[in-house]
Amino acid sequence: MLPVNQTNEASEPNPILSVRPAFKWHRVGVFLLLLACAVAIWLFLPKPALLPAVTVLPADYPIPSPPLPMPDRWIPLKANWVWLWRLRYAVLPKPPTFNIRTEIVRFRDPITPSLQQLISGTAPLVSTNGVRAWILPANEVKALGQHFERDPGCGYQAGQLSGPGGLSAGSSMTVAMVQGRKVEFGYSTTYTVQERDGSFEISGGFICSEMVTNSLPRSPDTQAVISLHTNLMLVANMQIPRGMGVFLYDTNRVLDPNGGVGILIRARVQ
Repeated sequence: MLPVNQTNEASEPNPILSVRPAFKWHRVGVFLLLLACAVAIWLFLPKPALLPAVTVLPADYPIPSPPLPMPDRWIPLKANWVWLWRLRYAVLPKPPTFNIRTEIVRFRDPITPSLQQLISGTAPLVSTNGVRAWILPANEVKALGQHFERDPGCGYQAGQLSGPGGLSAGSSMTVAMVQGRKVEFGYSTTYTVQERDGSFEISGGFICSEMVTNSLPRSPDTQAVISLHTNLMLVANMQIPRGMGVFLYDTNRVLDPNGGVGILIRARVQ
């Protein structure tokens, strides 16, 4: 037994030797695991396809060039960074190459058979300010183009653009001398294209012009006056699911009340 006047120091806690509770790393591990699972689900879970949509924009609307994908926007476009570009293409897949086929049709006579018959009675997705738009299966858009190409009452032109997503421009212009100066006429197209959730997001600008000859009666002969007339100035944003195409029909600027300008667009990834 201990003496009465003697204390037991061993029974008192020593603040220097006290042990702090251990940091619970397993909680951090569980949190990181749950975060990784959430990110994986967000990346790999199938997302619903975007709904078809067409938005007609003002004719002078500038089409912005979309930003480069990551990490391309971070790598300088200089010769001493070639090694990093080679590493990037060795590790990551190359950006997709898009192919856009555009057919522009100038209707000089009433469409025969009627437009509604040609597209099987499908109502336009958009009808605003003299512009109608349909999003149809790509094979129907192709068949429409073939029909218009054979129709003698149509002026038909077609072109194709290929390249990575971004700003692309193409044209098919003719140069003529009018009153001693060079004048370009024909059609031009400008596109930006991206792919998202199984759909193509396309912004397109379209211009179509032609030479018009007007005769002024004079005595004793007639003088021909040639002028440039713009039949089409159209800008539109389009959201096109894969396997579909677009048919735009514009009657705003044509001189002939029976006429109009049609644009058929099909896009695919090479």
